[in-house]
Parts: sequence; C-alpha cells; structure tokens
Amino acid sequence: RYQVGRPHDPDADRFGHVPYTEEGLAALGTTVARWYASLVCRPVKVIATDADNTLWSGVLGEDGANGIRIEGGYASLQRKLAEQTTGGRLVCVLSKNEETDVLDVFARRTVMLLRREHVVAHRIDWNSKAENLRSIASELELGADSFVFLDDNPVECAEMRARVPGVTTVRVPAASAQVESFVDHLWPLDQPRVTAEDRKRSQMYRENASRAQLKRSVESLDAF
Repeated sequence: RYQVGRPHDPDADRFGHVPYTEEGLAALGTTVARWYASLVCRPVKVIATDADNTLWSGVLGEDGANGIRIEGGYASLQRKLAEQTTGGRLVCVLSKNEETDVLDVFARRTVMLLRREHVVAHRIDWNSKAENLRSIASELELGADSFVFLDDNPVECAEMRARVPGVTTVRVPAASAQVESFVDHLWPLDQPRVTAEDRKRSQMYRENASRAQLKRSVESLDAF
C-alpha cells in the first residue's frame, strides 16, 4: 500500500536491533494509526460526492454524457463507493448540474461502476451544496457529522467546512493521475468490520429516503 522500496535496514538491525528503514517504520506506523483511527473515530454513515471531476473526468455541461471519461482513478473511486454500499454505508450525489443530464449518465454509460441503485439520494441543481447536504441529512434522519463530502472544487470544500463544520470534507485531487492513490489512502472510507446490523441499518435509511422522496413528489398527504 505504501510502496516502500527498502523496508529492511541490516546495519541498523545489527548495531541497534532496529530492523527497518525510516520509510519502513513510517509505513508500519501509518498502518497501525490508520487501523486504530478506523476503530475509534466517529462512524461514517453517508458519503456525499460531487460528480464532475470526481465521479468522472470532465465537465458534463461542456463535454456531454459521451465526452466525460470514466477511467483510472475515477473508476477506482466509483468502485470504492459501490463497495461502501455493500458494507452498510449510503452514497449520495451532490452536483451543480442539470438533473436530467446526470441521471442520463447513470442510465446510458454502461462503464459506470457506481450505479443508480447504489445512490440513496441526490440533489442535482444549482443550489448550495451545504444546504443540499443538510436537506439529505434531514431526509435520512442522520446528523451531518456522520457524512463525508468529496469534491474537487476548493471553493465548494471551503463552503462546506464553513457552513456545515461537522461534515468531514475531503478535496479530491485536481490531477487525474493522483486520484487512484487518493482513493487507496482515503481513511474515512476504511471499514475494519461490517456487521449484519450495519446492513439492516442501511436498508432502514434507504427506506426512509424512499418515503421522503415519494412524499415530495405528491401533492397532498392523502395522496402520499
């Protein structure tokens, strides 16, 4: 995972019984810290992700559904998010785009590894992503501090940190070559253990979101 070229230091081992190089020790220490953090940090329940230059490379409004690229690190991130749903976590999409355009990508681009059925809720419009995240949190009846927000735009990340500080906001690298490594080292998405209760809880949240979406789509409580 950490690509340490030379983990063993025979000289230090012989003279001081320290068998590892500085790089080797750093990798071991980071591995232990990462494992420990996954056990003691507040549990992540929802990952809210941007779309353009996060789920894919390119800007949908400019490149079109057939022009965006879903490869390399972007495919790895989609695969990672899809895996999160099998472990009891929820995935939402927050994007400043035309809703029909983004949903068209999910429907038409067969190379998408994150499928429509993986996404429990979405807000695809031109409103503030901070307000949209609050809206989804209310819909799911979850605290904002159980969310991780992924976006490549530093302005969107800064706004989320300022307006909803409880959210764990992580900026996705702007350079596509760095995204694959970023995915492998995204600590908040580590899941050391997944229980049957986690999966049941995920289904309950999905059902709550489905009811809320249906309620928004009808004209009256009687119709709902």
